[in-house]
Amino acid sequence: MLCGGAGRVFDRQLKHMFISVAEALENGRAAVLATVIDSDGSAPRKSGSVMAVFEGGASAGTVGGGALEYEVQGTARGILDRRLSNTVEYSLASNELGDICMVCGGDVTVHYHYTGPNGRNAGLFRLLADASERDENNWVVYRIAEGGPTEITFCDGESLQYAELTRLEDVQGLLGRSCVLTGDDPRYYVLPLSSAGHVFVFGGGHVAQEVVPTLSRVDFRCVVFEDRADYARPELFPDASSVVLGDFNRIAEKLTIGPEDYVVVLTRGHKADFEVLRQVLPMNASYTGCIGSRRKTEFIKRRLRESGIPEGDIARIRSPIGLQIGAETPAEIAVSIAAEMILHRSRAAGS
Repeated sequence: MLCGGAGRVFDRQLKHMFISVAEALENGRAAVLATVIDSDGSAPRKSGSVMAVFEGGASAGTVGGGALEYEVQGTARGILDRRLSNTVEYSLASNELGDICMVCGGDVTVHYHYTGPNGRNAGLFRLLADASERDENNWVVYRIAEGGPTEITFCDGESLQYAELTRLEDVQGLLGRSCVLTGDDPRYYVLPLSSAGHVFVFGGGHVAQEVVPTLSRVDFRCVVFEDRADYARPELFPDASSVVLGDFNRIAEKLTIGPEDYVVVLTRGHKADFEVLRQVLPMNASYTGCIGSRRKTEFIKRRLRESGIPEGDIARIRSPIGLQIGAETPAEIAVSIAAEMILHRSRAAGS
């Protein structure tokens, strides 16, 4: 099964939840990790949603709120008492016997993984928290066995860490997809923890100063590239991974852009926009957008054709950038750009 909305570049909520689990384990409190491993229909959250429930009743993360979350919390408390991992299927159709009275409809399968308080388990969740913000592809791997021992491990694509039962060859073929649940016993569930890639924002003006924090809040890592020293100051972009002062005519001297990256062109004029696009289009970024009117867009595309850029590359430009929501202010434009990029990311992840 492919999930929607996972495969994020960086998920802050997931990181904070892993830290909460590690701290609980270090303080002698057990935890249950409740993970949506399958969903169908209009479930409130899709596969890949994770919540931790601790001894004492506290929780971190979410599986969608409402009646489902209440039910999951209650089941998790029972798991804590029994100290046995389990998998439970829920029906959210309000007109069926045995449902949990949610009108959204659909079915959800939740895996509950009991984690006892010890240094080894705390170390695993510290590793997961640290790895969740790395600029690389890595995964959480669940081994789910009927009536047998379960296991959570960390995978970087080349090795498994904290694995006793899981073998790399069991899951390596699943790593190129978003959220995958196999159908055998034991079953394996692969949850992307973080993905390689940045959003390269060209230009540091007023729109960029709204775009970067907006993208950061929805788990994109941003790098700002500006040719003016006054606008290439880190204090203007506290949410950015880095701020680079460079020449728009010589981008490759400072940056390397690949197919896992995003490009957002917000320079101060069409000449710089053209120079940036002329250089970045052959780099085949996953997403390339450029601010501007339709008239400006056609002008730049014509110049790109004249400079020898293939038509297929030009067709990949999202310009005018952003979903058409009638945005006018820099803050509104930032919302429209973020919305389009979230949509692109979800489609790329298999939603």
